[in-house]
Amino acid sequence: MTTGRVENLVTTGRVENLVTTGRVENLVTTGRVENLMTTGRVENLVTTGRVENLVTTGRVENLVTTGRVENLVTTGRVENLMTNCRVENLMTTGRVENLVTTGRVENLMTTGRVENLVTTGRVENLVTTGRVENLVTTGRVENLVTTGRVENLVTTGRVENLMTTGRVENLVTTGRVENLVTTGRVENLMTTGRVENLVTTGRVE
Repeated sequence: MTTGRVENLVTTGRVENLVTTGRVENLVTTGRVENLMTTGRVENLVTTGRVENLVTTGRVENLVTTGRVENLVTTGRVENLMTNCRVENLMTTGRVENLVTTGRVENLMTTGRVENLVTTGRVENLVTTGRVENLVTTGRVENLVTTGRVENLVTTGRVENLMTTGRVENLVTTGRVENLVTTGRVENLMTTGRVENLVTTGRVE
């Protein structure tokens, strides 16, 4: 436990119960990271193990791992989170930018915007009051709920239960679209699959 910053922590073992009010920079490990709690920002966390219970009021930048990411909670923005495992329970009041993964994304909840979410896995339970921009996936998209606009959603999987009070622009998919509900306009919806239950009080273009 420390009130100062943690810099250049390099280990092949696991990191457990790291608690600090300072920033964490350049944490590199081949083991898992568990229970990292800080009120400062987290920068350059690189690991081949899983990341569990990362809690911070600062921003998270450049989190790179080949393991899964579970229970990342922050009031700051999340930038450049890259993993080839699943991402579960990412909760933030800041924006999420450049989340890249080959695993599924489950339970991403934010009051900020979501930009550049790229995955080959499915996206489940994405809830935000901000806009969603540039969501690209080869997996299905389920339960995307937002009060902001949805722009540039591209997928080869099906889209189920997309609910928004903002407009939907540039939704492109080769899978079916089911239960798209919006009070905003729908523009440029392109699909080679069927469209079921498209409900809107806005125009469809």
